[in-house]
Amino acid sequence: MWDGRLTVEMENPYLHTPEALPDSLTVIVDPGGSLYKELNSPLYYSVYPPPSQYAFAIGTLLGRRGHYSSFVIYKLLIIILEVFSLIWLVNVIPVAFVVLLAWHPLLVLEVAGQGHTEGLWVVGCVAGFAGLIQGRSNLGIACITVGAWAKMIPLLLVPLLVLRKGWSAAVVGLAVTLALWAPFFSLEAMANIGASLRLYVQLFEFNGGPYFLIKHTWLALTGVDVSKTLGPLLSGGFFAFALTLYLFELRRRTPPRSQVLSTELLLLGGYLLVTTTVHPWYVLMPIALCPFVWVAGSRAMRRWMWGWWWFGLFAVGTYGFYVGEMSLAVISGVSGWMAVLIATVAAFAISSPVQKTLGRVMQRRGRSKWRWIKQVKRAGSPTSILDLGAGEGWVGWAAQVDTGAAVHLADVVDLNQTMLPHVKYDGASLPFVSGQFDMVLLVFVLHHAEAPDAVLREARRVVDEHGCVAVVESVYTNAFNHGLLRFLDVQANRLRGEGEMEAQEAYLSFDTVEGWRSRFEHAGFRIDAESSRGRWIHRQHLFVLGPAVS
Repeated sequence: MWDGRLTVEMENPYLHTPEALPDSLTVIVDPGGSLYKELNSPLYYSVYPPPSQYAFAIGTLLGRRGHYSSFVIYKLLIIILEVFSLIWLVNVIPVAFVVLLAWHPLLVLEVAGQGHTEGLWVVGCVAGFAGLIQGRSNLGIACITVGAWAKMIPLLLVPLLVLRKGWSAAVVGLAVTLALWAPFFSLEAMANIGASLRLYVQLFEFNGGPYFLIKHTWLALTGVDVSKTLGPLLSGGFFAFALTLYLFELRRRTPPRSQVLSTELLLLGGYLLVTTTVHPWYVLMPIALCPFVWVAGSRAMRRWMWGWWWFGLFAVGTYGFYVGEMSLAVISGVSGWMAVLIATVAAFAISSPVQKTLGRVMQRRGRSKWRWIKQVKRAGSPTSILDLGAGEGWVGWAAQVDTGAAVHLADVVDLNQTMLPHVKYDGASLPFVSGQFDMVLLVFVLHHAEAPDAVLREARRVVDEHGCVAVVESVYTNAFNHGLLRFLDVQANRLRGEGEMEAQEAYLSFDTVEGWRSRFEHAGFRIDAESSRGRWIHRQHLFVLGPAVS
């Protein structure tokens, strides 16, 4: 609030320590002297970067300078921004993971409870990476830059994004940086900020991990306190490590998104490992990246994600160093947090068995679908099959087991859980020669496709003139049935797709039986056989198609 009052008065908060503030400003900023008494670092210059200063100023303006009311307004501002960023996030990742982020005990405690400026980083990170996933690169980079400047350490991630997105990202990040710093920048202000930041590696220490281990081991062996030199030494080692990672990624030129996320988590983890001070709110920095690991990361990275999730939960316990004696209120609060932890553990302790059970269910469904297709087709066994839009690959697997045919899988994502060969393609052009397959399977695929007519054209091209294309689709007969199909499809694919199928939700296009018939005829197919099953919740229709005579 001290910084906010200075900013409102058009005074640069980086030019004066509270202790040395001129009397003419002190009368305006803190007329009763009550605010000064609550400052914990009156001898040091402010280190809060511009995004935080703007938030402080808004709290001061709207709170009418009242100490308590200004703080409440400031926290409400961050909470409102957080809510809007989470609503945006719902469009790009499964809702369950949005909930896990929004109600993570550490996030609730630090942002809504304590009002730490890491909340601005969370908002910028969530909004920015959601924008990047949606293809809104400039907006995404701008949001991430604002969030990173709220805490400074996340600025280490920006070079990686520049490597991933190109120099246009650098231009956007630089423009946002200049705009944020324009009202505050001066050489004196930068020198003052640097002087205060050095205190974090030379004076302040809390939960320092390896720092404490090395410091106290060396003290016990030699009687020498190396804290003043050890902190800067560890910091230098970390920045050398960061530079090495940058150079490694530079060799890749355009590193894949999953690799960028992996390196970003490695950077933040490395910082928390070697820094002399790890307050619990610092852990929000990697936690804010966790939902995006679920969407864009590898399976190994998803295990990292849960590691950070639990690390953040345990970090809440370090508040025991702040609160002093355990009052009844504190004990009640801890009991409430433990209830949340137990519920979370219960939910995810069963996640692995649930996934295994789901895999067995999908395998049985694959057999059932193939038996239906084979029964309706009523012809000799094919020798070569393409399962197009294969998903986990269980329909193609069932066909291979039943017929011994050479089966290939193809899809725009790789969810293959079989040993069959899999090709990831662009949804428009298949890497197979014309007439290569006796049979093409399209099982609940076309309603997900961005360009279903293009998928049908490619299926017609790669199937032999004496072969067939088997299409299984969900169909509807009324508006209610259509809406139910959309809802169930989205939830089922989020459950089984591990975040890989979220992009296809934008292209959902169910149709009636008559609509599909018209589409097939337009694509150059004749309909050789049809069959329906399911009457109430999920109506399914099978079309066996043959290339029409030109």
